[in-house]
Amino acid sequence: MDEKTEMTGLSKEDVIAAANYLAAACDTIWRERNGVGGMAPIARGPGGRFKEEDLRKLAVRYLKLAVSFGDGNAMNALSKMYQDKGAYPASESEDPGKESVALLKQAAEAGNPRAVSSVGMFYLHKPVPGFGGDFGGMEYDPEKGLRFLLEAFRLGEMKCGRHVGLCYQNGVGTPRDPVQAYRYFCAAADRGDSTAKLYKADCLLAGEGVEQDIQEAIGLYRSMVERREHDKVGAAYALARIYRDGVYAEKDLKKAREYFSFVLENATDHEKAMKEEAQRELENA
Repeated sequence: MDEKTEMTGLSKEDVIAAANYLAAACDTIWRERNGVGGMAPIARGPGGRFKEEDLRKLAVRYLKLAVSFGDGNAMNALSKMYQDKGAYPASESEDPGKESVALLKQAAEAGNPRAVSSVGMFYLHKPVPGFGGDFGGMEYDPEKGLRFLLEAFRLGEMKCGRHVGLCYQNGVGTPRDPVQAYRYFCAAADRGDSTAKLYKADCLLAGEGVEQDIQEAIGLYRSMVERREHDKVGAAYALARIYRDGVYAEKDLKKAREYFSFVLENATDHEKAMKEEAQRELENA
């Protein structure tokens, strides 16, 4: 047991496991605080939930050790903590954004798929959930950003296909190519990315990058609502507008109200615009 592991009485492997478990606990708290959800509450002690500051201090201690062992997941998690301005300041640097990005790049060099993806997003100057919008002085370089996203997708990062698709759809870092955009939306949807599934349905509805198939699009939207997938509100919003406007399907104001009601009941703070439109539609019905 070397000097680093003697500090905890744990093996190197156990330090890394503990660091990533504690990081997951902190991530749960971040998700609860921001209304994101997706992870079960953990990190409870005899007196109830640990104080967040104490938990983060413990996590930072173990993450720094795990980083010293070259663990890419720990690098990524610690980088994320450095940017969380609403919690314990893990970084003592005067510029935690730069320190965060340096760690993120180190994790990407170690082959961590999530970090490769985040570096790509930072080159696009796009915020990453949990990181915020401090790009640590990184220059805007869409071509380099797209290369990182493509590499992350190759490494198996689920959401990267969606972001690559958006680059092709909007001509960011590459000439606009709706066919390639649809291809990557499909690939990410096949990996389980709910937002990519929503974008796939949007393309099918509009016939963008693929032959128009309104029924398949409506079927995808419906399945997302029925299964209460992550982007269920966006899918319900699309269905409400379809049945309200009567362009892609026969007008059905009863169905439109039902889907607008679903939006109103389920929208999060991040879906405020859809919630406000649903409110107006129902008030004017």
